[in-house]
Amino acid sequence: MSDAGAAGPAGAGPAISIHGLVHRFATRSGPIDVLAGLDVEVERAELVCLLGPSGCGKSTLLRIVGGLLEPSEGTVRVHGLAPAAARAAKHFGLVPQTPALLPWRSVRQNVSLLQRVNRRGAVGVEAPAALPAEVNDLIEAVGLGDFANALPAALSGGMQQRVSLARAFALTAPVKLMDEPFSALDELTRSDMQLLLLRLWALHRTTVLFVTHSVPEAVFLADRVVVLSSRPARIATVHRVSLGRPRDRDLVDSEAFAYEVREVRAALRIAAGRRVSP
Repeated sequence: MSDAGAAGPAGAGPAISIHGLVHRFATRSGPIDVLAGLDVEVERAELVCLLGPSGCGKSTLLRIVGGLLEPSEGTVRVHGLAPAAARAAKHFGLVPQTPALLPWRSVRQNVSLLQRVNRRGAVGVEAPAALPAEVNDLIEAVGLGDFANALPAALSGGMQQRVSLARAFALTAPVKLMDEPFSALDELTRSDMQLLLLRLWALHRTTVLFVTHSVPEAVFLADRVVVLSSRPARIATVHRVSLGRPRDRDLVDSEAFAYEVREVRAALRIAAGRRVSP
């Protein structure tokens, strides 16, 4: 499977740079501060998870990075470009909480949809009219080879999310922004999707910024976990996960994994303003 352009446009520097980021929402009773001076960088081909208390602004931060929301203050750069410019240049793809598949299109048609809509690649190279080999490889990789011609209504929720993940990787954008994509899945399906994401990420070497509420999920996936405080969110800590790669299901039963989870969970409790049990 081709991964041309997956590592990102040529050049030095991080994939995502966030400096002095402030965001506030206007309400009838006055402005509400959501993000309060965030500074963080995500290196190229790094997988970083955003973790924080519910309502602290994780999804807001992802929307700002994705160019869907203008910050009140501060700067965000994706490969050196402002988010709106990076979005126009096809430098990132978004994987939302819900699959958002087109119900009248088959699995294959949904996976290839962004390729057909985004005919110009992330580095300005014209994409071919169709990339059936890559699409078929991705469909096989996510375990849906027998369902390539099926409509979304024939799929379970986990299968639909597999299609959503394959669609994001079919678009060879070097950055993937993922907003709790596995939160609605049962435990076993969620575990399968985590492994699938890691396989696709290792194959394509994309940069991933992943929002989650789950400490074990963050530890299992991430190179680093960025823990945000309660609103207005500040960066409470950045935890580098010391577990090696590749990672498999057996890892979650290890003491090393349990130790990392305890460390991140303690940091999260402090960030949320709660006492840490002795």
